[in-house]
Amino acid sequence: MLERFLMLSPRSQVACLVLLSETVVDRLRGIEGYSEAKGALRRCADWSKVQREKGDDLYSLLEDGSDESGLFNYTGYIDMEEETEQVWDCVVSTVAYTAYWAYTYEGQKYVPQTLESIDEELIEHFLVSFYTLDPSHQQIVAETIAEVESFLI
Repeated sequence: MLERFLMLSPRSQVACLVLLSETVVDRLRGIEGYSEAKGALRRCADWSKVQREKGDDLYSLLEDGSDESGLFNYTGYIDMEEETEQVWDCVVSTVAYTAYWAYTYEGQKYVPQTLESIDEELIEHFLVSFYTLDPSHQQIVAETIAEVESFLI
């Protein structure tokens, strides 16, 4: 599955991650950060279509330099339920991957340190989190990749 995903263009890869994340993000409903997660995925979807979002703007959705806002603040709590943690992993991975490609699209030579190591391991991590939520998600991944391939973004 990973090989097939990596054959997509970066824009298509982002579209695929957004579509997959959107299938699980509602599991955060009623949890602090849910509306931020939904909004961040919307902005990533917009980037996959028209690349107007700047890398800095997308990255600021993850962290803005303060300790009080950004999606990173909703991850990694010791007492977090595993399902919630896996959903946050999917959302944060999608936003980080999108921000990375936005910087690349802009021709930026330097990206925030958090994004420097983004590669196919992030996609593997995303898929592990996604499959942990429900093993039948492997079929959803295959269908989503096929759907995105049919649009040839």
